Amino acid sequence: MTRLRFSEMTHADIPAVQSFLIKHLNLFFNAGRVMPAAEEDIFDLRQQYILQERNLLLCAWSEKQELIATLAVCQYDDRITELRGHYNLPETAEICRCYVDARYRRQGIGSRLFALAQMFCQQQKYKTLYLHTHHFLPEGIIFGCVKILASLWICRMNGNWYICRDHIIKLTQR
Repeated sequence: MTRLRFSEMTHADIPAVQSFLIKHLNLFFNAGRVMPAAEEDIFDLRQQYILQERNLLLCAWSEKQELIATLAVCQYDDRITELRGHYNLPETAEICRCYVDARYRRQGIGSRLFALAQMFCQQQKYKTLYLHTHHFLPEGIIFGCVKILASLWICRMNGNWYICRDHIIKLTQR
């Protein structure tokens, strides 16, 4: 396997991270976003992931210093209507911005990023990890049922939300 470098995003990484995220948003969501100038921070990555102590954006870099994968952790903000009020927000982190360049998939890179994210979450005293994924994303359903620190699983399949502990419980709107 190629030697990879895993690191937290720094201010100097923002242009490469933005380009990587836009490429994948356009690819998977047909977002039609144009590439920003290198000095622009259109996702407010500095504020969201560098200045916020409980948030983190991890990067995987190839031997050629090419960004090949990202995974972020953010304190969950209760924005999903169907899940609103179900979580203790200071104890819940969202796993997001999970993308691995197609040339590097199925090599354990996402798993290594997730293991680093789990260590960060334990340090930050998060007890629940939440992943919002989509049925059309590559590996989305496979990675969508994420085991979280409290031995609870949360996943969304076929438009429905499920919580799994010893058995599957379907969430319904209130």
